[in-house]
Amino acid sequence: MKRAIEIAPVYEAKELAEVLAELPQDSCIFLVDEVFRSRWNLQKALYCKAGESLKQVTTFAELMPKIIELSAGIGKKDLNIVAIGGGSIGDFAGFVASTLKRGVRLIQIPTTWLAAVDSAHGGKTALNCGAYKNQIGSFHQAEKIYLVKDLLAEQPQNLLEDAYAEILKMAFLKEPQILEQVDDIWSILPQAIQAKYNYVLRDPFEDSGLRTELNLGHTYAHVLELEHQLSHGKAVGQGLHFAIAWSAAKGYLKNESAPQLQTILNDNYHPWMGLKIPAQNFLANLLQDKKMQKDKQLRFVFLEDLGKARVENVAAEEMLEFAKEWQCLC
Repeated sequence: MKRAIEIAPVYEAKELAEVLAELPQDSCIFLVDEVFRSRWNLQKALYCKAGESLKQVTTFAELMPKIIELSAGIGKKDLNIVAIGGGSIGDFAGFVASTLKRGVRLIQIPTTWLAAVDSAHGGKTALNCGAYKNQIGSFHQAEKIYLVKDLLAEQPQNLLEDAYAEILKMAFLKEPQILEQVDDIWSILPQAIQAKYNYVLRDPFEDSGLRTELNLGHTYAHVLELEHQLSHGKAVGQGLHFAIAWSAAKGYLKNESAPQLQTILNDNYHPWMGLKIPAQNFLANLLQDKKMQKDKQLRFVFLEDLGKARVENVAAEEMLEFAKEWQCLC
């Protein structure tokens, strides 16, 4: 049976206080980044330290009794889990909403640019198990996603730079017109988000494989996140460089196109960093990737042209060999 999906509307608001005033606080549990602990008066709130440690299965087990206590007296049909934070808060809150009482409503209020561009949209939730990242998860669409201009404008420059990796990814995949006004974040944000929803609507539960294209740049990025503890955005920027270079080396991408795309990355906060990784660590981290298929095959996303992706099974050893050729190993 084909499963249906409803995509949440995206709102913009001048003040978060206006958004909170719209929400029925007596039936909302707010999972909030602890940096906002003293900022708002919320009736039922759990303040969490953001980061990958929040997404650990052990942290989930520790915090769920507190969340269940907060939900006491609220019927399933009335209950809302509201995430106020970046990607880790959103991932954790999404998983909580998908499992609490076998599924309750989710509202996302992303406070980082990367979450606003990417992770708050699409309905993917995730927990980590030890060193294995995002291996446990579910699909749970947010009923509403609020993008609050003033809240996002407070974010430091480095977090805006991180978000540009995902924005440029969407430009390379499906929305080249983004590149025409790349300096105006509020003009290109709706385009980048809609481009992602165009994938999500057609492959909401990753049944057809179409949504795999959204992993452009992410395979190499996940290795860098594990090895060098790069932020997700910085790692994806490096992953896009790697995917472009490998696409050109395989002859999929025209020789003149690769330098042009890499120049776009260089000019928009993501120059090639040339980080080195020990070969054995590179391979070990690849084997942890959740996109790994049988016989150590990976679903890798290449580019054939601006706006045209190509997904192909490649052996982990083949990717290791290209990393060696491109001087990524030590």
